[in-house]
Amino acid sequence: PGQAGSTAMALLLQAFALAQTMLRIKDPAKTIPFYTEQFGMTLIAERHYPKEKGDFSLYFLANLDADTAAALPPADQPEAMQFIKDELYPASVPVLELTHNHGTETDEAFAHFNGNEDGRKGFGHTGFLVDDVLANQPPNLPSFETIALQVQSARARQTRPRSKSY
Repeated sequence: PGQAGSTAMALLLQAFALAQTMLRIKDPAKTIPFYTEQFGMTLIAERHYPKEKGDFSLYFLANLDADTAAALPPADQPEAMQFIKDELYPASVPVLELTHNHGTETDEAFAHFNGNEDGRKGFGHTGFLVDDVLANQPPNLPSFETIALQVQSARARQTRPRSKSY
């Protein structure tokens, strides 16, 4: 404890930094604008894999300053992935990876599990740091108070088998 604990934590923070988190998505045409328009993220790189390699796409986003965003290679070029490895990770800039399995966007019955189903409790999340959440309310979304009420209502019902994702 005390100083020894602080020193150990400082060493741990130097050794480990969040590099990325991955979320599965249903429809990139809806999801990518959500993150770019509502959270100011930039699409850095995208990779598309044909059926013989799994039939999926990966999209990588991050919050970047204007100078870094201006230096990005085109998202569909191999240099974009190298930019993440050479520039963003060493600077401890976390990257959001969105994974899209092709065909889910047109499958009305498709839904990801939300973690509230019987036998499937627990779910992940992605957090954003903000000085004043109410002052930074995204203009195109319902108020945070409305969202909180909807979450409370959904928890009270606890009967939703699966959530839809976009």
